[in-house]
Amino acid sequence: MIKCLNKYGFSFETINPCEQIQKEMPLWHHPGINRIKRQINNSEIAQCLRKNHAMLMVSEGMDLAQRLDEPSHEKHDSCDCEDCDRDHTLLGCNKPHACVKAVAARLGQILPKWIPVPGEGETPSGDDEPADAGGDSVNFKPPTNIKSLAQGHDYEKR
Repeated sequence: MIKCLNKYGFSFETINPCEQIQKEMPLWHHPGINRIKRQINNSEIAQCLRKNHAMLMVSEGMDLAQRLDEPSHEKHDSCDCEDCDRDHTLLGCNKPHACVKAVAARLGQILPKWIPVPGEGETPSGDDEPADAGGDSVNFKPPTNIKSLAQGHDYEKR
């Protein structure tokens, strides 16, 4: 599907993806990437993130990037905090801090609409019902919270 969209100059857009969809989007080759920024998909660090850390989804990247805010984490590759030590000994990562910085940079390349913010984008239940379901005509009320990719697709010419 993606190849066909690219071939004919179309792109995938959604109105307001829910937090679950945002978290389950791929970290690498993300459709919501800022194409102006240089991509780090094939660097040595990106390969370590995929191979050793098994970073595939945005949620996994966010979990790893949170390490930068932890007081026990030292901002160099010889950090001996519990998480960096685990990455080094169990996962075989030689530069755990560089991987943490790289995943944070990768998340910074994704457009803000695609980065999950806990609690944001949630709507009260029943809010996506049609405005007038009893008469002959039904007013279309677009959903404010997209719960699946099929529900919120809209193809837009680039």
